[in-house]
Amino acid sequence: MAMPYPAYAGRPPPVDSQQSLYPPKGPFDRSNTSFASSSNALSKSPVDARNISRTPSPTPSEYKALDSGLFNREDLLKWRFWIRKEWIKYYIIGILVGAITALITIFHTQIVHYLIPMTNFLHQQKYGILVPIGVLFVISFPPLFGHEIIAVLCGVVWGLWVGFGIVCAGTFLGEVGNFYAFKYLCRARGEKMERQQIRYACLAECVRRGGFRIALIARFSAIPGHFTTAIFATCGMNIFVFSIAAALSLPKQFVTVYLGVVLEQSTTGQKDLKNKLISYAVVGVTVLVTILAMWYIYREMNLVKPQVIYARRKARQVKQAKGDLYAQPDLNDSDSSVTGYNPRQSLSDIPLTASRQFGPSSQAHPRYDYEQAQKQQRYADWMAQHQQPQTHWGGQEDAHQRWDDRGNAIGYTPGPVPQVLYAPQPQVASAGRTPIEPDAYTESQAYSSGMVRESMDAVAWDTQMRERPKHHDMYQPQPQFQQHQPIRSPHLQPGGGYLSESPAPLEPETPRAQYAAYPQHNLGAPLGSAPLPTPPYPQSPFADPHHVAHEVEPTVDPLTSVIYHIEKRPHEGGRHTLVKSDTREDLTPAWDVRTTVNGYGGAPAIVHDSRIFFSDARDGRVYMMSADGSCSAVTPANPNHKFADFDVHPLMPHLLIGIMEDATESKRPALVVNSLVVLDTAERVVYPFMSDASFYRSPKFSPDGKRLVWIEWDLPDMPWNGSEIWVADFARSETPQPFGLVNPRHVAGEHGRVAVAYPSWVSEDVVLFTSDISGFENPWVYDCNSNEARQVFKTPISEGFALRDPPKRNGESAYAVLGAPHAIFTAVRDGRSVLYLVDLQNGQAQLITSTYVEISQLRTVSLDPAVITFIGIPIDAPSTVVRCTLGNEAQAEFTDLMANSHGSDIPPAFASRPHPMSIGDGTSKIHAIFYPPTNPDFIAPMNEKPPAIVSAHGGPVGMAPQSFNLTREFFTSRGWAWIDVNYGGSSGYGREYLERLHRSWGIVDADDCITAVKAISSPPYQLIDPQRVVVRGASAGGFAVLTLLSVRAAENVFAGGTSLYGVVDLPHLLEGTHKFESGYLAWLVSDDEAVLQERSPISHVDKITAPILILVASLKNRGCDFEFKIYEGEGHGWKKKETIEDALCRELQFYNRIIGIQA
Repeated sequence: MAMPYPAYAGRPPPVDSQQSLYPPKGPFDRSNTSFASSSNALSKSPVDARNISRTPSPTPSEYKALDSGLFNREDLLKWRFWIRKEWIKYYIIGILVGAITALITIFHTQIVHYLIPMTNFLHQQKYGILVPIGVLFVISFPPLFGHEIIAVLCGVVWGLWVGFGIVCAGTFLGEVGNFYAFKYLCRARGEKMERQQIRYACLAECVRRGGFRIALIARFSAIPGHFTTAIFATCGMNIFVFSIAAALSLPKQFVTVYLGVVLEQSTTGQKDLKNKLISYAVVGVTVLVTILAMWYIYREMNLVKPQVIYARRKARQVKQAKGDLYAQPDLNDSDSSVTGYNPRQSLSDIPLTASRQFGPSSQAHPRYDYEQAQKQQRYADWMAQHQQPQTHWGGQEDAHQRWDDRGNAIGYTPGPVPQVLYAPQPQVASAGRTPIEPDAYTESQAYSSGMVRESMDAVAWDTQMRERPKHHDMYQPQPQFQQHQPIRSPHLQPGGGYLSESPAPLEPETPRAQYAAYPQHNLGAPLGSAPLPTPPYPQSPFADPHHVAHEVEPTVDPLTSVIYHIEKRPHEGGRHTLVKSDTREDLTPAWDVRTTVNGYGGAPAIVHDSRIFFSDARDGRVYMMSADGSCSAVTPANPNHKFADFDVHPLMPHLLIGIMEDATESKRPALVVNSLVVLDTAERVVYPFMSDASFYRSPKFSPDGKRLVWIEWDLPDMPWNGSEIWVADFARSETPQPFGLVNPRHVAGEHGRVAVAYPSWVSEDVVLFTSDISGFENPWVYDCNSNEARQVFKTPISEGFALRDPPKRNGESAYAVLGAPHAIFTAVRDGRSVLYLVDLQNGQAQLITSTYVEISQLRTVSLDPAVITFIGIPIDAPSTVVRCTLGNEAQAEFTDLMANSHGSDIPPAFASRPHPMSIGDGTSKIHAIFYPPTNPDFIAPMNEKPPAIVSAHGGPVGMAPQSFNLTREFFTSRGWAWIDVNYGGSSGYGREYLERLHRSWGIVDADDCITAVKAISSPPYQLIDPQRVVVRGASAGGFAVLTLLSVRAAENVFAGGTSLYGVVDLPHLLEGTHKFESGYLAWLVSDDEAVLQERSPISHVDKITAPILILVASLKNRGCDFEFKIYEGEGHGWKKKETIEDALCRELQFYNRIIGIQA
């Protein structure tokens, strides 16, 4: 199937030059230098960096193994599968071995009697005992056999115990000798088989991971000892481990020696009934053990299969990084072996950062000449730079993915050359360029073909074949300003522009771009003069399946280190379910794993030793699901009770600590009772034992189970205004219930003044948490023995070591503990998440390079190696579950556990990059993020500014992230600029900035939105058209929209707006809100009903003149332009796929109509 080679236009995916192809072995191993060497190899490679920036697709045989297992049942049922030329030699060997074994089995009694005289002679000699030991040693080497005959003879001649000792000594020495023989003589063959055969590679990795356990199980089975020893020796098993396993399996030799004793005592030389029963029992036990061993090993092979196949793919990427565009398979191999894959390299040293693919599944293709293919590829690359290729939108051929002749993804290009609308000069295929001969393909030319095009105005210059000015990029600061940005540290590409992981700060002195990429009309141009992109990208909110499944939070089984996550599914009516992250298996298809405890819910499930405990949103009960899939309720049926935020007792795993919300008086929020409870899942009893505070959160047992830590706070505080951490001893008691808390101690926090969060145990005596007493959330530790808390950093850091949003949900965590001395934290810097490795003892923090700009829900997976997991979102891809393996010097490898599960991500040519801005200074500073309109198919005329959408985030205490947002891309790809305003009161910028909103909701947020629009539309920025600005917001953001279009309508800043389930009537909100926010309005506005009424948009409906979408029916009498839509079955926030899609498309049509844009 011929694949197109699109031209290099728009933004290609960034190549992370910091990512190691072979990561360091341990989190603190400073001697490992593979990272630096491999990075240099990547940067110096003559191959186009785009071709090695993505993980190659699996080969056809790897796809087959992933889809149907290591052994395909359909293949096993086909007779042709069993009659293959390469198997004939194995059949011959098997027939010979089987025939000889059968003969020995039938005539073993005669053979033993024939050899007894000779054995008796040896018995009478002084050192005759060494002869059978030596014979056993020799026949341990393949292809010799006869071990059982010698064992029986030893029992006949030397007796039971001496014979058993002889057999043990000879067998053990023979196995050790056999081990070394295989290790030094067959190692190359073993490595070749591991490269060639996926099944053998999985078996070898299974042995490496299982170690002693696998060795012992295999030794006790009837699996041929030569075979298992060969695998153990060539897979790198330690001789000490092998020797212990071999020694512990020697008791199985006792049976054959015992049969010899019985034979010697028999007067007839025939087996009596007792002998036969023993033989049958031995055979039965041996067969059973063998079946179980083979089943267990096969199961382990399937568990490591995805990692093995991914390691093979990464090996092909390494091959490409060294200069070979195609990692050439072994042509003699039916399983497509990988040249460059080193089986001696542990899987923990292979980078497992999965890359998203942008095209169809790989298909098998005929073998071809690799050298010729490389020449053709280089020529195709050259042609792609000078010709307009055929473009494919959708279907099976994605214009943004490059494929080799085997159907494997080998590279990535952003898309077709843009069409030029309103361009001063017509597009000419190669005007003003010197052709590059294909044979002159060099590293510098590989970069210049597309890597330097970061901003859309760069595309405009290149498309029109004009010389690019030295500083044409409005998002690239002048050199004299770069030294004033030490925090952002932008990474420049060759030729200019920013890589996606670093925001490009806007500087007033930076020259403005000559072109903006958006498909809008000039206001003076007649309608219909320029169509919209066909088809635009994305076509709908569900053009990318990301909106079909959204990861909410991960959870890790602490005993098995298996990663799971809660997934929200709009296409199932917003149902939440627990999913096994690596296999994507839905573990709770019949339940809605969700809770609303403490208002916003969170932490509805926990997994411990493969048992799942979860809350079902439909009936509020807690269920326990066993490893076999059986499930039962462990709490009584009561529709008023809800549970969340569980932790399992380390010594009594049938006990869970958690939070129970009793909503019997749900109509009166103040009477809703929140309690710390113990759930006895064995007895199915709930023991509430603390309910003095208004709210509880994050209860956790210490590692020894003797202590409990938790957070509590009281109304009217919110947890980010004032909260407290407490520790108490967890002890059994006689009355009135079997469990209780004694000796409670206050750790940190203060009502209304200091907020604390994320408590967790570092050891049995030390608690780690964060406190904002310095003005920013910084880590603290508390020692239970000394009852003292101390700050980790010697000098507080002016960054919030917290999630971007304040702690509204249960179960959130901003760090993962790696052991007593270290933890990995996420922090908010300039509105985006960063990772730190923090030494909790000396207070040092090292920055970990990451491409994820929003990081949340960190969880520890394992300590050795140091592995964590979190929810991560980059700039240009949906949220995903990430596994992070820490190397030395704070380097890390990131594995996308959801790779390829979301379908195609948005092509980089359409992804609008964030550009954070700080407007004003001092207490009046405003934080905003500007996203330019981005579409490679359309370029606007000179001197025309794009229309803009100003987005006010919800919360109102929250923050607009700079991560991937398909709603935003939906508009920016259609010509709209997008401005996120993190108005005063937003989280992530410190407590002082957050408290600007105190008693000022509806004032500060509206002021900051107006100030941001005026600044960005005026010199020195002038980035948007001030006459074509609309505002949108949801929930608290909807309140800001309604305030701006009613109370502040006279300022005439916005041409219209959209309120999504926004707040209209504050007194009504106070009456209908849940307990969690029942005291929130008093802090945000006032507890005076008159003030609340005055601040409500519904009191100022008569002032609305601008068009508005989704408000109240009373607007009809005003005669203004409005649309009102009610979605059945929805609440505060959209859950259904149909609702999300309709609301977004309706919003776009509304904006186009009020601004005068042809749809």
